[in-house]
Amino acid sequence: GAAEEEAPPVAFEDFKKAREEKSKAEKEARERAEEEARAAARHARMLQNQASEVVDGEEELEGLVRGYKKRADGSTTSYFDREVDASTRAMLDRLKAPKRIDAPPADAAVGGGGGGAGSAWNRTGVTWEDKDVSKWASAELQQRVGGAAASLAADERLPRALLGCGLEARVCKVESCEGTATVTSSRGVLRHAFDYSFEAEWEVKPLPGGAEGGAEEGAADVADTVYSGRLKYSDVTAAESADVSTTYKKRPSELVAPRVTDALAELKAAVAEAVRGFEAQLRTKSI
Repeated sequence: GAAEEEAPPVAFEDFKKAREEKSKAEKEARERAEEEARAAARHARMLQNQASEVVDGEEELEGLVRGYKKRADGSTTSYFDREVDASTRAMLDRLKAPKRIDAPPADAAVGGGGGGAGSAWNRTGVTWEDKDVSKWASAELQQRVGGAAASLAADERLPRALLGCGLEARVCKVESCEGTATVTSSRGVLRHAFDYSFEAEWEVKPLPGGAEGGAEEGAADVADTVYSGRLKYSDVTAAESADVSTTYKKRPSELVAPRVTDALAELKAAVAEAVRGFEAQLRTKSI
């Protein structure tokens, strides 16, 4: 007969690939078997733990049948039903009884003089409220600061030419008044806050009187000079907390500068007093 054909030789790469696939399949089979064994062990432990959870004390189970129990009157109810004693039942009946509700006083009903910090719907002030009063505050502050004025008494030790006379300092105009003011109500307490900046034009002028003569050469004409400039206020949150800078249109000579500076100090104190008056007026505002 015809000679049988021999199978072609297997290439090394094919042999290596087949061996790796076989090894991989055997490894996956072992891992599945191990995981199944671990799962079976966990399930067995769970069943064992459930079986070991028993209720101790036969006396506690006496009278219970499938989650039911008997009341004092012999009736049967759920085990979780709460039995109310006579005193508790009497208290509950008193609480459920209707009560008379008296109408509030007329002034409290409309919010007049009720003493609460909040608005009409929030007289107790428990709910947070805030009110922006910046428009009113800007006009009020500008008006008060614009009327600030002060005077410095005469110094008899100095001649008029060195401004030994009395000096008048005043704010001529307030510009660039910018900021905010708010009234807030929280937990029955009213709080007022403001933060402003502004510029005030100022002038210092001599008053009549004072000793004549004694002036150094070139200083005779300073006695009738009006000094002016600007006070720039920033971060005004209280009368004493403002930052103030001073500028001059024309700086006074060294001969009279100390007296002009003292007059400006008096004017700054008057502006601080105006801010205090503004703050006091702000505190009269309510929600």
